Amino acid sequence: MSPQLKANRQKIIRQINQIQDDLSFFYNHPTDEDKGRAWQLLFDHFFTKKTGRPTKGWKRKTRELIDLIGPTLYQKYTAGFLRKLYELVLLIQRTKTGNELYFFHEQFQELFKGMIWAASFINDTNLIQLIEGIGLTCFKKIPTHGAISVKLGNACLYSLANLPDRGGIEQLLHFRNKIIYPSVRRNIEKHLCLMAAEYEMTTDELEEMAVSDFKLSVDYKILESFDGYTGMIAILSDGKVVTTWSDDQHKTLKKPPKSLDPIAVKAFKDQAKKLKNYLSVQRRRIEDVFLRRRQWRYELWGKYYHHHPLISHLSHRLIWQFNQDEKSGTAIYFNHDWQTADGQLLDWIDERATVELWHPLHASAQEVLEWRTWLEDHEIQQPFKQAYREIYLLTDAERHTGNYSNRFAAHILRQHQFAALCKIRNWQYKLKGQWANDSIPTISIPVWNMTAEYWVEIDWEGEATEKGAFQLIFTDQVRFYEDDEQLEMDEVPAIVFSEIMRDIDLFVGVTSIGNDPGWQDNNTEHNDYWRNYSFSELSASAKVRKTALEKLIPRLKIASKCHFEDRFLVVKGSRRTYKIHLGSGNILMEPNDQYLCIVPDRKADKLDKLFLPFEGDQLLSIIVSKALLLAADHQIKDPVILDQLLD
Repeated sequence: MSPQLKANRQKIIRQINQIQDDLSFFYNHPTDEDKGRAWQLLFDHFFTKKTGRPTKGWKRKTRELIDLIGPTLYQKYTAGFLRKLYELVLLIQRTKTGNELYFFHEQFQELFKGMIWAASFINDTNLIQLIEGIGLTCFKKIPTHGAISVKLGNACLYSLANLPDRGGIEQLLHFRNKIIYPSVRRNIEKHLCLMAAEYEMTTDELEEMAVSDFKLSVDYKILESFDGYTGMIAILSDGKVVTTWSDDQHKTLKKPPKSLDPIAVKAFKDQAKKLKNYLSVQRRRIEDVFLRRRQWRYELWGKYYHHHPLISHLSHRLIWQFNQDEKSGTAIYFNHDWQTADGQLLDWIDERATVELWHPLHASAQEVLEWRTWLEDHEIQQPFKQAYREIYLLTDAERHTGNYSNRFAAHILRQHQFAALCKIRNWQYKLKGQWANDSIPTISIPVWNMTAEYWVEIDWEGEATEKGAFQLIFTDQVRFYEDDEQLEMDEVPAIVFSEIMRDIDLFVGVTSIGNDPGWQDNNTEHNDYWRNYSFSELSASAKVRKTALEKLIPRLKIASKCHFEDRFLVVKGSRRTYKIHLGSGNILMEPNDQYLCIVPDRKADKLDKLFLPFEGDQLLSIIVSKALLLAADHQIKDPVILDQLLD
C-alpha cells in the first residue's frame, strides 16, 4: 500500500469514527428526557434493516416519532448529521479511496438511509440540497470499488421522488443527466413514471413543468447586490453565460472586490456555473424531442417554451411547425412576431393551434435553403443544428443488405473517447478490454418501442491501458429492433433512421483516428486507414459543414485567398497553398500534397466574434481557425509548423 493511499484511508477511518462517536453520544446522552427518548426510539426505528423502499407502517411510525420530537428540531439535528455524511462521501470521492471495510458499519448505513427517507416528510430546502449532494456523490465510481454507496444513493432518489408537490423533480432530472449506471437510470425513470402517473401527466410534461427559471429577468439576467457592488449573470444572444461585476457608479470591474464576503461571492459564481450547465441540459432535452414524437397544444407549449424565462432563450432561436384547422406554417419568433422564412407573419396562430419542433427531413430543399439564408441574414445562432441538420436517407445498398447497414462499418475509433460520447448521447456502452465483455453500443427509443445497435469489435493484439482496456475499436453493422425483433432497414421510420445515423456519424467524425493530426507521426499501425479517412469523400455532417462554410468564408477578410474544391477548403498563403479537408480538418500542401500537421490549441480563441449559424460543431471552428492562420502563413512563428512549411 502506497503511503498516500494509507494516509487517505486513515483520514477516512478517523472521520467515520468521529461520526459514529457523535451519533452514539447523541443516542446515549439525551439532553431532554422526553425528546431524548423519542430520538432513541427514532434511531432504533432507523437502525432496523429495511427493504428497498419504506412500507406504509414504516412511514406512519416515522411521522409519529418526528412529531414527538418536533419537525423544526428534527430538521436541525438531521441536517447536521447529513452534512457530516456529505463531507465523508466527498472525502472518499476526492481521495478515490473506497472499500467496504472502510465505510460505515451496515447498521450505520441503515441509520442514514432512514434519515434520508424521512427527509421527504420535512421538505426543507437545506435538507434537499444535502440529499442531492450526497446522492450524486454516492454514485461516483471509485477505482476497484465501484459506487461509494448504491444503497444511500438509491435512498436519496426515493426521498427526492417523494417530496410534496413534486418538489424533487428537478433534482431527479439532474441525477439522470449525471449518473451513468444503467440500473440507476432505470430507477430514476421508474420514479419519474410513478410521479407522472400520480399527477395524470406524461413524463415529458413532468420534465417541462420542473424546469427552473433561475429568477431570470426578461432580458435573461440575474442581478445581485453585494455591499455597494453588483454582480450580474447574463445569457448572451449566442447562449454563452457570463458573469460581470460593477461598482455603484456602474463601472465594470475585472473581478469582484476582495472586501466582499467570499462565501456569498462563491455562491453567486456557483449559480452562474449551475445556469451554464442547466442551459446545456435543456438544450439537449429539446433536441431529443425529434425522437419523442412530441406535439403540444399552443397554450401548454407557450407556458413551458415560448414564455418561460429560461427556455424562451432557446425556443426563440428555433423553428416551429404550427397547425390550426386547415392552416399550417413554419415560423421563428423574431421582433415580437412569428415570422416565416420569407418574412411573412403567421398572424392566425391562437390557442387552438398545435405545435411541433420543425425538422428539415419533412421539408423541401428550397424551404431548408430559405431558412438557412434567413438565419444567416439575421445572424441568429441556433442552440443546436436544426436548419443545418444532417439528413440521412436509406440507400439502395442498405435495402440490399436487408436488416443491417454497413454505412459506418470499417472505421477505427479511439475507444475511451467513443465511450464518453456514447454517455453524452444516451447510448449504453461499457469499455471493452482484456476480460469477457460483449457490450454492444445500444440506444433505447422508448416512444417508438425501438432500440438501435452499433456493433464494434476489438483487436486482441492491440494496445491497451494499464487496466486492460483497449485503446481502439473497429466498427461494424448498425441494426434496429422493435419489441426485440430485428427490423428490415426499410421498416425503420425515416426520422428514427436519420437521427440514429446522425449520432453514429458523430461518433465516427469525432473519435476516428483519422481526425488525429499527429497520428501519422506517432504511430505505424493503421496508417492506410488514417490517410483514406483523413481525405475521403465527405459524410453527411461534413457536407453540412461545407454548406455553412460556403456562406461563412465570403464574410471573412481572407475570402479572396479562399475557394472550395470538392471536399477541400483551399487557402492560398504567401509560402504555400493549402487544402483543408472539410471532414477531418487535416491539411495537404500543394504542389505535392505534402501533409501539414497542425494540432489545434484547445485553449485558443474560440472565434467568439465570428458568427456561426449553430452551436456544437467544434471542427467547423477549427477549420476556420486553420484557414485564418494559413492565409497569413508569413506571420507563423511556431517552429514545428515552420519546419514543415520550409521542408
